[in-house]
Amino acid sequence: MKANPTTIGPIQGSRMIGQRAFPVRSDYEQHFLTSRIIPEAGELWRNPQLVEQVQQHWHGCGQNGCVFAQHAARTADPLAWRRLVGQQGIPRGWALQELEHAIHAAIETPGCEILSLLFPSVTTEMELAELVHQFLKLQFVRLVDEQLHDSRVTLALRIDIAPEGALSWLMGFGPFDFLPPTRQAPVTEIAIRTKPKPDKQFHRLNPDPTAAHLAD
Repeated sequence: MKANPTTIGPIQGSRMIGQRAFPVRSDYEQHFLTSRIIPEAGELWRNPQLVEQVQQHWHGCGQNGCVFAQHAARTADPLAWRRLVGQQGIPRGWALQELEHAIHAAIETPGCEILSLLFPSVTTEMELAELVHQFLKLQFVRLVDEQLHDSRVTLALRIDIAPEGALSWLMGFGPFDFLPPTRQAPVTEIAIRTKPKPDKQFHRLNPDPTAAHLAD
């Protein structure tokens, strides 16, 4: 049975940002070990329901820097914010085709606003690079920008989500020190806004109707 993320309870976070403490990957492992829900740390990341709960709880804690996302993580209907856990590591071959079908289904499903693709076994830079490499093999994924900053490369990925040309801006999270603090999540995640902008939107958001953001 999938528990509400609030049932995870308070977790002593070990990452300090300003005056607040937030939980990291090892904090969740310790929490579930202490609660005797798992026999060893690796079991947490092999359990898709627990992986979903961990990432949802993390978004609800607010480290992502978005009050809307924090509220949505705590209250959004599971059908509106879908989560898919990649249990076989980095998707290749047949698994990549299944991933493509899942993304298409989320785009076509009324009421589904966000799709989060979770890859709990992707924890190193090389694994992340390979994940992005495989992801770019999907027919509807575009690499629209690539920039070199010293020893780092930034990539901008988009997904076609509407016949009229709307592109979803993909957002990445994960347990990587090189990411900004608001993107350093316990689980590697690719988050996709699956619908174009609504007719009514907050005036401070990007008004471009062809750009679909999670903030929409």
